[in-house]
Amino acid sequence: MNLLLDKWIPGESGQLCLEDILSNETEYFISCHRDDMELGTLALIICLVQTIFCPQDTKQLKQRISTPLTPKEYTKAIKPYLDWFDTNHLQYPFMQVRSLHKNPSSIQKLFNGLPCGSNHTWLRRESKIARACESCLAIMIFNQASNTPSFGGGFKYPLRGGSPITTFVKVGNLRNTVWRNILTKEFCQAYFSPSVNNFPTWVSPLEHKQEIKASEIGLLRGLFWQPIQMMVDWQRGDITCDSCQQPTSVYGENFSKEKLEYKLAGLWPHPHSPTNTFLKKEDKSLVTVASSFNNSAPGWTYLPNFLREATKNDQQGYQPALVVKHYLQTFEAALESVSIVFGGYINNQAAIIERRQETFDLRESLPQLNQFNEYLELALEVKTLLRKKAFGLGKSLSDPSLPDSCERRYYQYTEPLIHSLVHQFTNNSPVSKIDFLAQLKNICEQIFKHSFGSKAQRAEILKSKAGLFAAISKLAQELAAS
Repeated sequence: MNLLLDKWIPGESGQLCLEDILSNETEYFISCHRDDMELGTLALIICLVQTIFCPQDTKQLKQRISTPLTPKEYTKAIKPYLDWFDTNHLQYPFMQVRSLHKNPSSIQKLFNGLPCGSNHTWLRRESKIARACESCLAIMIFNQASNTPSFGGGFKYPLRGGSPITTFVKVGNLRNTVWRNILTKEFCQAYFSPSVNNFPTWVSPLEHKQEIKASEIGLLRGLFWQPIQMMVDWQRGDITCDSCQQPTSVYGENFSKEKLEYKLAGLWPHPHSPTNTFLKKEDKSLVTVASSFNNSAPGWTYLPNFLREATKNDQQGYQPALVVKHYLQTFEAALESVSIVFGGYINNQAAIIERRQETFDLRESLPQLNQFNEYLELALEVKTLLRKKAFGLGKSLSDPSLPDSCERRYYQYTEPLIHSLVHQFTNNSPVSKIDFLAQLKNICEQIFKHSFGSKAQRAEILKSKAGLFAAISKLAQELAAS
């Protein structure tokens, strides 16, 4: 199966090929039985388009959005890449190593979270994936290499870490969404050198114990980075895929895998990852990492990181993914119905313990995003104040679980408030920040009431609540003065 020629993309009314999406105006949408597969499919499509159809500048990008590719344009563009994106190519099988035939594993191990080893976090439906088609396996090989923890036991993590968050802009149908997440060559110049190795790892393999600088990795090579060696044992025969339930004549039951030993210095600027910069405790040096989910906080708590750059004087802070940054710069004056799609995994080393994917509608006009973020950051600041007070109070009450329980309640109680705020921005009528802060204060009042009930009048609890309210009042005074 060739990812540039064949129908492999799961759609609502059957499988699509890449040309279907790019060469006509039909309203296509991805449809999988797993949300992480949907995000993996979208990421794979975007990586293919970024590699093969990268526009020169903003003018050409907007032309691509307004006018679908012609069949002639499509055929000419894909010709140099056909050998690299064939799942069973004789020399360059997609993200695989043809000579590898050892350490066989069940194909189900590629479907993260299904019962296999220590990964059996969820089942959307009762299933066992003993045999899977080329389409599903291409998606999950890419997803495993790009988005998930390693296989454990010394296997390398993906290029951007163990469980990175992926973020995309979503605007309308699949074709519109894909192009909104494509960087121009002009924009890429600041992040990716054209003179470094830009062949995929299955064409130009990593050498044993090679030392690599992130700056030496080209855009194509990084987007399709394969941190392990693997090969599917492809079989022929008419079956039904256990994953997508579609008929297929080529399938995989097992795959071989082997560790790659190499050293990577620095963080490669992956276009789909927001990043965090912080000071290491050991030597106070600055470190930048791809953002990851580290708890079960709702999606809105991550939005400031996804949408806006914030850096302190000591250079700690966060930045959105390059695709989001590029979109906000390129389409700043546009009035579009925009959503942020984000997803990833929460892991404990090689084991996945939770899967996350959310779509957050941002239907207000783009110039209001900075203001919207200020409200979100205010809500997060109050959460931090609440947790600090709950930590001290938990010590005096011998209740170490109090900070976590208060934080969970805060997320639960503020979720409707945040969605109401989105609606207010949609109608260009948000409450003032001071009124919003008052609503957050009322939520904190409810949390104290529901956490302690009849004990809420104890002296230490009243003192802690008074300290929290004083801190919130100070925030309100600073807002009024600004």
